[in-house]
Amino acid sequence: MNRRSKVVSIFGAGAALLIAVPGASALAPSFSLDSGVSISVGASPDVLTGGPGGSLWVGNNGASTISIINPLTKAITRTIESGSHPDGIVFSPLGDTAYVINDNKATVSRINTSTFSLTGTVKVGSTPYGLAITPNGRYLYTANSGSKSVSVIDTTTFRVTKTIAVGKSPYDTAVTPSGGYVLVTNYDSKTVSVINTSSNTVSRTITVGTNPYAVVINPNAVAAYVSNDGAASVSVISLSTWRVTRTIAVGKHPWSLSGCHSALGELFPGAPGTGWDYLLVPNNSGKSVSVINLTTSAVTQTIGLGVAPNAVSALQSGLCSDGMWIADGVAKRVQKLNFTSGS
Repeated sequence: MNRRSKVVSIFGAGAALLIAVPGASALAPSFSLDSGVSISVGASPDVLTGGPGGSLWVGNNGASTISIINPLTKAITRTIESGSHPDGIVFSPLGDTAYVINDNKATVSRINTSTFSLTGTVKVGSTPYGLAITPNGRYLYTANSGSKSVSVIDTTTFRVTKTIAVGKSPYDTAVTPSGGYVLVTNYDSKTVSVINTSSNTVSRTITVGTNPYAVVINPNAVAAYVSNDGAASVSVISLSTWRVTRTIAVGKHPWSLSGCHSALGELFPGAPGTGWDYLLVPNNSGKSVSVINLTTSAVTQTIGLGVAPNAVSALQSGLCSDGMWIADGVAKRVQKLNFTSGS
């Protein structure tokens, strides 16, 4: 398994509002690479996610550090020690605490986001990668690739309360907006395990594409999206039927996934229950990013980067207009995709 980044983005969207102007040419919404943004970070930036206060957190797996970026100034404001080989990063609902997976040590670190100090460490299963937090902030779920399991951590005691057996090489986790279910990608089983959080047992298993990698859930609770590393595709899973409803072809070795919203959604950024308009997929070997329009479930753009992207993320606002941020593991830098809403 060629492991790289994943990222989790949890904020929502709205539908686009298009106004026809007689005699004017309509321009479709689109993303484009901002050639003026290239932020140097640490070695192997494998995880990227929007943090509190509009910040951007970058987990540098090869350097065992986290770079915190101010997207407005496009500068690193702080570099902190994460533990060892950071992979997953999530935040408490209030944003006062960050939780970071250390895959080399099989631990999760707890960091105060005001003082940036380490306040606790808990041991989990072997080679953890994916990390998700319930909407109420009470529980964390880690995908332990080396032990075919998921660890459940109570954040109040910061202890593992249960270990759940899943498929082979579990890689990523995502929690439904209701907090009722956790989805887990099993890289070497071609499946997604669905955990019922009331009982913390696997309630069903869904077959997807070859080598399922990242999983994200649309905030409107309609669908989950899975990147299939070995199949160059994204599986769309209905959260009402728990079936794959569509498979979308993308570039080679799709890894991370992140969604954003535009137009009407910008009136209420991050409002619960709204949905993404676009899903972005970095294709590592394809050296590109696929843009999926979630209204049509079709790839509307393939943006060539000339580099191998590891991860993609929106900021916590979830706004496409705040940019989509790309981590390049080879060049050790972060780049930005700008969004044009069209006319």
